Amino acid sequence: MRRNFALVGFFSLLLAVMAWGAFFALAGVALAQDKKPATPATPASPAAPATPATLGTPTDSVTSPPEIDPEVVELQKKAQAGDLDAQYDLAEAYFFGDGIDENVEEAIKLYRQAADKGHIDSQFTLGELYLEGDAIEENVEEGLKYFRLAAEKGNVQAQFLLAKMYEDGVGVKEDKAEAFKWFSLAAAQGDSSAQFELAQAYFFGEGTPENKAEGIKYYLLSANQGDNEALYNLGVIYDTGEGAPVNKAQAAKLYFGAAIEGNVEALTRLGNLYQNGEGVPTDKLLAVLLYKLAADNDEGAAQYFLGLAYRGGIGVAKNVDLGNYWIALAAENGLEEAEALLTVIEKESPAASAENVGEKKEENQAASK
Repeated sequence: MRRNFALVGFFSLLLAVMAWGAFFALAGVALAQDKKPATPATPASPAAPATPATLGTPTDSVTSPPEIDPEVVELQKKAQAGDLDAQYDLAEAYFFGDGIDENVEEAIKLYRQAADKGHIDSQFTLGELYLEGDAIEENVEEGLKYFRLAAEKGNVQAQFLLAKMYEDGVGVKEDKAEAFKWFSLAAAQGDSSAQFELAQAYFFGEGTPENKAEGIKYYLLSANQGDNEALYNLGVIYDTGEGAPVNKAQAAKLYFGAAIEGNVEALTRLGNLYQNGEGVPTDKLLAVLLYKLAADNDEGAAQYFLGLAYRGGIGVAKNVDLGNYWIALAAENGLEEAEALLTVIEKESPAASAENVGEKKEENQAASK
């Protein structure tokens, strides 16, 4: 189903932002469980006197063999008869100990047996196992072989992962054109991650001639499935005008959608729009709230803008020390603008160095809440 993101009104957005903040706050808090007072232990009854063992009675140490799930028994029969789906399902049962004792060696034997006879899911799974190198000795060549077999038969996960291997040069020589081919096949099956990667390839001309219009098309396909990176990249396109006419209101909608899907950078960009009143009503307080949410999640640009807001009293009470604190954090995250500003700040006031600001971290954190 296509998803359409519309920017809500001020109060609705503010409530969403507050909920977002509560989510991140609660994520790091472990809820204490109620503790019931311990009840005194009941004194044990005196042990009954031992009686001589009855002749011919089995000892307690003899145990019955573990029961096997009837469904697994049925799978075993079908697998022995050559049913490839049953061989795969039985391999899964052995691998995860589902209905039968875990036996990874037997599972891999069954995966390979089915894979070598053309079973697609078994080929993909065996490829994964070879590449992970946990349950079986790592063998990138074998992993690539089974991924390719599954990908050629239409397994979308295999197509995507094979594309990533070619894109990054893992186990094969880097080949952007080959990566583009497999991303295209996976995207045609509706895989949102593949659609995003295909959009990147078209937009930046990687493995195919640059075609920004085609890139935007695939960003939209991915974004309509809720991919936060696709939503964010579309927002940047409409925000900056690279690849499409500038449309700040559309950018704001897309940033909002990306933020709801978990993209922290989108919060920063959305804060910029509210601070400057571009595509949305000017709201400097809301801009600061958005910066703070992103800054608390270690987003360097948000830390920088939050620092500027505190230093200049923009949307918040002026607090130069707190502003310097956020600037220093942004500099630690490698943001060049923050590093340059921190150098100037340190010349003006040595006490504002990153080290000295760090000593007051708890005080500044408390003040920023």
